[in-house]
Amino acid sequence: MSCFHNRLSKSIETLIASRSFDRPPEKRPESNLSLLLDSAIRTIHFCLRAPLLRTGLYALIMVGAIYAPVTALDRQSLLDARAGTLKKLIVHEAPRNVSTLPMLTQDGQEDMLSNHFGSVLVVNFWATWCAPCRKEMPALDRLQELFSREQVKVIAIATGRNEAAGITSFLESAGVDDLLIRLDPRLSLSTAMGVRGLPATILVNRNGEEVARLTGDAEWDSDSAQQIIRHLVNPDA
Repeated sequence: MSCFHNRLSKSIETLIASRSFDRPPEKRPESNLSLLLDSAIRTIHFCLRAPLLRTGLYALIMVGAIYAPVTALDRQSLLDARAGTLKKLIVHEAPRNVSTLPMLTQDGQEDMLSNHFGSVLVVNFWATWCAPCRKEMPALDRLQELFSREQVKVIAIATGRNEAAGITSFLESAGVDDLLIRLDPRLSLSTAMGVRGLPATILVNRNGEEVARLTGDAEWDSDSAQQIIRHLVNPDA
């Protein structure tokens, strides 16, 4: 066994001993946290007594030690990439769940964001009456052109009351033809996603977790935006 394993084993054994499992039950803490800790330590103790299980336990601990900091490092990379209009991007300290409520295609079929997980999602909430939305939409279209749909999907969700003819006219005047257009006529998805103003753009990683958001228009085809998206596409690069 390596020096690391010896130190780890002794540390765990010390922790086990400190729990004093042989004390009478009535003298031990009754809190749920204490009971949960006791259960976890008993499991570790059992694993340490079996060589094969002990090896597996050490492997899990090492994997945790290697990958635990990844989220923090990824977040810092996103923070460092912000510049210009992307300085407004809020990068969450921890990934957030994404709503499972449906949105609609332009022909009225239900779709969900989860149907697109596996690609990085740039989810933009907009409306035909929104001047900043009109300003930034071409940049979102150019962003999509830079990536394949397997890598990145820019999903532009018309939020609230937007007439079909108005949507078509809006997209044509903006010169947009490469985005996935979806509808949220009853504001159910935007409300569930915590959208408070338009435009709002939410970044979803390939695991289907929200990692950042920006309220207001931005230059989504800028070098800063491209760097942020490329990092989400390939965090290890």
